[in-house]
Amino acid sequence: MNILIIILMLNANVFIDNEAAKEYYNKGYNFFLNNDYEKAINYFNKTIKVSSDAFEVYYLRAISNDALGNYSDAINDYDKIVDVKYMKRHLIYNNRGLAYTKLNNVNGAIADFTKAIEIKPDFAMAYNNRAYQYEKNEDYKNALKDYYSAIEYDNSINSFDKQIYLYNAARLESVFGNKNYAIILIEEAIEINPNFDLAIELMKKLDSDFADFIKN
Repeated sequence: MNILIIILMLNANVFIDNEAAKEYYNKGYNFFLNNDYEKAINYFNKTIKVSSDAFEVYYLRAISNDALGNYSDAINDYDKIVDVKYMKRHLIYNNRGLAYTKLNNVNGAIADFTKAIEIKPDFAMAYNNRAYQYEKNEDYKNALKDYYSAIEYDNSINSFDKQIYLYNAARLESVFGNKNYAIILIEEAIEINPNFDLAIELMKKLDSDFADFIKN
């Protein structure tokens, strides 16, 4: 399962007063946009050295480190800005939770996704991310509850994310033996994306199981 990370896109005019720091940031930001994360980090380091309160830059450096697999470094940067009031703190908690998942720190991830949800109770992606960690802890009841919350709070009609939430809920419903519920969810996911291979495979399995049940 792909766990998605939200990226807060910042323009080149972040709150940096120092001209040298702003120049470093602009260069780093351009490398960031072109997915050249090593060079981006190099310039973000220079920015922070000159302007240590450029909190948005810590955020982008964290994302860059995450993209390079430097998860502990990403977490360290999120730690520095998680209590900064004007930042979008629900995104920081969500992203730090994702970094924890990659370090197999399930409980740390759940705690961060929970905090993200406390800050933004309709944060669909955080529910989905927390549900996946609940599954790792074999807490399937809470996992299914969170998948349904993700579906409920994703208000878009045909979003890429929503098809994943529907698929995940269908997976668990099928595990619980609730084939009818699973089929309804899968049909909705396939309606959003007729080429959603995982959903199509699950539908085939459900149809096959149902046929075997009728045969017997």
